[in-house]
Amino acid sequence: MIFFFLMPVLIGGFGNYLLPLLLGIPDLNLPRLNALSAWLLFPACVCLSFGLIGGVGVGWT
Repeated sequence: MIFFFLMPVLIGGFGNYLLPLLLGIPDLNLPRLNALSAWLLFPACVCLSFGLIGGVGVGWT
């Protein structure tokens, strides 16, 4: 489940697939969300690097 939330943000792809999927509407109804993963790419990489450096607290390194 985490994979489907995290990977589209990390690879900067898929555009706005999650919100229309949750709402059950066509993705063309939300054209401004198409660049959502581009906005979230840098924060996701920062969070990922902090998690890799310090560990995420559940035994992963």
